[in-house]
Amino acid sequence: MAQKLRHRVAGTVQTTNATATQIAAWTIPDTSAGHILVRITGKRSGAATTAAYFRGGNIESSGGTRVYTAGADIHSIEDDVNWATTLDINGSDFRVRVTGIAAQTIDWFCEIDVIFYQP
Repeated sequence: MAQKLRHRVAGTVQTTNATATQIAAWTIPDTSAGHILVRITGKRSGAATTAAYFRGGNIESSGGTRVYTAGADIHSIEDDVNWATTLDINGSDFRVRVTGIAAQTIDWFCEIDVIFYQP
C-alpha cells in the first residue's frame, strides 16, 4: 500500500572547533521519493554573531541507493563566512552537519521537514 508521509526531525549541537559536526539525521526509506527542507540557526556564545540557513532539495531511494539533489540555497545569512552547513547522504541517512570556528562556542539548532511518497 502506497504511503504519503510527512516527517520532522530536530537537533541541537554545540561546536567549539572547525570540524563538521552532525546535528541531525533522517533515515530515508527504501523505494521512496520526496522533498526535504532544512532550517538551521547558530549563535555564538557571549557574542552577537549569528547565522541562519534555509535549504532544500529532493531525495530518492531505489534498490538500496539513496540520492540527495540539492536545490538552490533558499536563504543564508551569516555574520561570519567561516561558519558552514553541509547536507549529504551517509549510508541510508540524510544528514545535516555544521561547522564552526576553533576556540568559539557556537550553539546550533536544526529542523528537518520531509514529505515523501513510498509506493
